[in-house]
Amino acid sequence: MKRMLVDAGYGSSEEETELTPPPEPPQKRRKQLPSISSELIISAPVDDPSKHQGRARTQAYVDGQFAAHVYIPIKLGHASQRLRGTIIRLVKHLQVLVPEMHSFLTETDAEENILQSLHISLSRPIYLRAHQRDSLRLCVQSASRTQSKFALSFARISSFANDERTRVFISVEVGAGHAQLKHLTDCLTPFIKTLHQEPYYSAPRFHFSVAWALLRPGQSLPETIGETVDEGQDMARPTFPAIPDLPPTLLEDLNSEFGHEIRESGSLMAEVIQMRIGKVVSTFKL
Repeated sequence: MKRMLVDAGYGSSEEETELTPPPEPPQKRRKQLPSISSELIISAPVDDPSKHQGRARTQAYVDGQFAAHVYIPIKLGHASQRLRGTIIRLVKHLQVLVPEMHSFLTETDAEENILQSLHISLSRPIYLRAHQRDSLRLCVQSASRTQSKFALSFARISSFANDERTRVFISVEVGAGHAQLKHLTDCLTPFIKTLHQEPYYSAPRFHFSVAWALLRPGQSLPETIGETVDEGQDMARPTFPAIPDLPPTLLEDLNSEFGHEIRESGSLMAEVIQMRIGKVVSTFKL
């Protein structure tokens, strides 16, 4: 007997079944970050000439930029008491003749420190990015190793103006020691040129300044050259006392009164180069 075949009715494995998509998860609420305290925000320095006797930067503040300056410090200690006394009297006499003059002499009770801020510039202001600071340090250190310490003497009282001709300076010019100072500035020149900035003057008249005054806008001074100013050149504001020019016979009178004493006061030793980057000062022995 033949068996009957029964259709079991199994469905095909390829039969499509409509699936219900799973529900979307609820969106997470983003947490709001707390606001930064104003105490943690470093704002750009605000230039306020009223705090600096009318001086203002002409080089605008740039975040991450450092102002640098290379110079020989002038230390008038016990070995140069005669020159120190002459400089102090010179400045006092100058302020009587031109009351608008400001002294560079440091106001302290200790007489031996009264002239500690005086210096002979070896560079104009140099503006560096953070990664360039070590390169300048190496350059100055290398220059210091090419020159042994040397004697400085002084020749005359002169006037100088800054590059913008907004300030005039009364200065004491170097006599002996000029060649050694020129050698040091020449050592710095190649590096400064790589920064696309101006090296020191090609025909420098090395000096240290003892006093300064604001010049009225538009005034010009004959027979003067640029004066280097730390941490940016300064620009005069008309609301502060300023002079149109130096009195015509001022330098002649000062040299007649103090020039001989300055020339006969002996010499002092240049023993180190100093470099300021921002507020950090580095010293390199000659």
